Amino acid sequence: MPTVDVIGLSCYCEFIGMPHAWVRYKVQEAGLHGIALAGKTVGNDYLAGQKTPLAVLYCAKAAGVNSPTNMPTPSQTYYDFWSAIASGARGISVFAYWHGLHDDPSLATNLQQLNLAASQITGSEKLGDVVLYGASNTNVTVSIISRPSQTVSFQPPNETNSFQYPSLNVLCQTWARSVCVIAVNSTDQPVTASLSNLPSGAASATLPFESRSVTMTNGGLADTFPSRGVHIYKLPGGVFLGGFTALGGGQFQFAVSNSSVASFTMLVSTNLSAWSVLGFATRSVSGLYLCPASIARAGRESAIAQYIRLRRILLLVRSRA
Repeated sequence: MPTVDVIGLSCYCEFIGMPHAWVRYKVQEAGLHGIALAGKTVGNDYLAGQKTPLAVLYCAKAAGVNSPTNMPTPSQTYYDFWSAIASGARGISVFAYWHGLHDDPSLATNLQQLNLAASQITGSEKLGDVVLYGASNTNVTVSIISRPSQTVSFQPPNETNSFQYPSLNVLCQTWARSVCVIAVNSTDQPVTASLSNLPSGAASATLPFESRSVTMTNGGLADTFPSRGVHIYKLPGGVFLGGFTALGGGQFQFAVSNSSVASFTMLVSTNLSAWSVLGFATRSVSGLYLCPASIARAGRESAIAQYIRLRRILLLVRSRA
């Protein structure tokens, strides 16, 4: 590994006789964990010693000892692609185009599924940029509503321990003011789950490849995943302020995008260090929050130049009396 920049990770489930959760093992254990053990980090700055984990997917008729006749189904091939990405792979390769065309006529459908996934990750949603350059949101939590809650247990070759993963594999990234969630069911049974602590106050999340949306409540959503199902969600990232308007009588209002919160706590400071509660801004109509006259007057009296921020919002707003 010290002299290799791109780490190829062979995810040959049928050839080696492993369940498709094997893809997660190869990327996370052999790939990410191996890179960390070598004292390296994931990335493409090869002069600085970074490494790029590349998942090599299997699209062939297995001729190995463990499974001499097995082939992945088209849905398994599509799953393997997104499972590798959700597990941390920064690139995808396929073994092998020739075998996909010649081993068995049915593998042509697998190649179509690979082309579909490739078009999705390189298309207008810019998922490739999200994966490569986005900021990871590691606080997202998954709760299984209907089982199975874990994958089947399996023991990889040359390992003394068995491995078993949570049934849902989730990658959440923020990029270009949007949040992308790639969620993959690693079991062969339907799973219903909820995702919480998503970094968005939006009222709904869209699924751009399914032409539907799901309702969000307090930064969470729930959905059902078919066997080895893949859902990709897109939602507005962060909360943004604008549209400040003086209403008279000491009141003003402002617009908050990407928020369905009923009210915010407003805090005031003259030095961006010591903050005190100024009052509450309550949502009046969609996206508009009203600042009561008492708060506005207190703001004017506190300082010529003051800073107001909203709890649960990372953006600071400077206000002049």
